[in-house]
Amino acid sequence: MYRLLFLLLTAFVSAQSYRFVYEYKMKPDAGKKDSTVTDYMNLDTDGKKSYFYNAVKYERDSAYNADKSYPTLLKSKHYDRNLNYTVEKDYAKKTINFYDKFKNANLIITGSEAPKWNIEN
Repeated sequence: MYRLLFLLLTAFVSAQSYRFVYEYKMKPDAGKKDSTVTDYMNLDTDGKKSYFYNAVKYERDSAYNADKSYPTLLKSKHYDRNLNYTVEKDYAKKTINFYDKFKNANLIITGSEAPKWNIEN
């Protein structure tokens, strides 16, 4: 029993970060039944903050930053531009930041409102 308690306590105290990968599906045009876009999104968390972002965009940006080769960037995987955003949550401050880009403008939308859940039968 004490071993289990010790393992749980060390799991909560340790400063590890985790990555969860989600298959993200959306319909950009609700009028078309076959307009589903599928991509993969990462959720990185360390227990204090979390980041939700497009996995392919992250890989492309990392590959480009490694060698600054534009031809390599063109040969890499493509992703849907509708999934270009990043969501950052700070659990201690209870804030949510939504980062996106519209044309040449970088957008940051900040929120601190917790969702109000209503559980029904």
